[in-house]
Amino acid sequence: MWRHSRSDSRVSADDMEKEQNISNEVLKKKRGKRSIIKDYLIDFTANSNLHGLKYIGETNRTWIEKIFWLFMFICCVVLCSGLIRKVWIKWNESPVIVSFAENPTPVWQIPYPAVTVCFETKAMQRKFNFTEYFHLYMENKDNLTEYEQFLLEDISMVCDDHLAPANGRKFASGFDTVENIKSKFASRYGTHSEFERTFWRSRPRRAFRAYVAHESSGHQRQRDKRRSAAPRTSRHAPRLRATVSPNLTEVFFGCKWKDIPSQNCSDLFSPILTEEGLCYTFNTLGAEEMFRTENLHGDYPYLEHENTAESWSLEEGYELGTPIETYPHRGSGYGVKSGLTFLLKAKEVDLDYLCRGPVQGFKILLHNPAELPRLSQQYFRSPLSQEVVVAVKPKMMTTSEGLRPYEPTRKVFVP
Repeated sequence: MWRHSRSDSRVSADDMEKEQNISNEVLKKKRGKRSIIKDYLIDFTANSNLHGLKYIGETNRTWIEKIFWLFMFICCVVLCSGLIRKVWIKWNESPVIVSFAENPTPVWQIPYPAVTVCFETKAMQRKFNFTEYFHLYMENKDNLTEYEQFLLEDISMVCDDHLAPANGRKFASGFDTVENIKSKFASRYGTHSEFERTFWRSRPRRAFRAYVAHESSGHQRQRDKRRSAAPRTSRHAPRLRATVSPNLTEVFFGCKWKDIPSQNCSDLFSPILTEEGLCYTFNTLGAEEMFRTENLHGDYPYLEHENTAESWSLEEGYELGTPIETYPHRGSGYGVKSGLTFLLKAKEVDLDYLCRGPVQGFKILLHNPAELPRLSQQYFRSPLSQEVVVAVKPKMMTTSEGLRPYEPTRKVFVP
């Protein structure tokens, strides 16, 4: 049996007194720390230069005033944090600052713009009557030979989209397609009949509409008889080979560079393949200087010229000591006599109003010599029997050396 003693009661009382003393000391220390922190905050707010912050620590202010100024201070911190975040994002995405150069750049320090010319007529009527073959194809594909069908389908690729045959072949060789668009056609009849030449020459603007009504005439029976008697030749056994696309001599009447006539426009312009078909370009770099040649196929050349940019690069420009007459060409002044002048021509009998619509003429694009011409995105039109004068105002953007350390992953691309 456990017995209660006085000594046990005294020990318990002493322990309780000690514990109470310890807790009082801890409480005093906590209160001391709080008071120290409070004193520091009051001292900071009283001596701070931030407007409104000193009102929070003043003892003679009411709680409403202190809460108001504390709320306003928090709002200012949040607003400033948001603005700082926007500035940081803008700097991270585009840390480049574009500024205007104080010193003008001489015109001979930059290359003359490249000029690309495309004829709206993709196939000359005298050599391949696209309108006639298109209607024959739509009536019955058997009216044409296999080669004529392929040729029509390939030429329609550079015409308006709605003219593309829906039942055409799904696959084709790239070399054959390009050759059909730009080079040769095997005609079964030699040349057009006298009636066809007169018909297309006299009324070219209404030819593709009048041709449908003309199909029911006696000429239709005459042509059917002629087709039945003509041999069904293939692409490998042509009777007459003629260039379908307009060649350079059939498009250009004359050319002048810096007011000096050129005996042959082929000295200035070179054939180039674009999304508009076969075009002719001036002052454009070769494919091996614009693309990675290991990624290009060798079925056909994109640009047929032998000029190379030996003393010019997109990064450095022209080298010191480079003569004025170099490649790519560069201007030596301003005005018409310091640039490129050329005359274009087109025979009315060759105009086709079905492939690209009733508007005839030429598409012209001015671009950087180191860029591939994309005439579907930007161009201006040169109508027939009109003079067009273009003034060029170059814009040159250079990159400072301080931007080269930036990584390309940050979307800072240095040319």
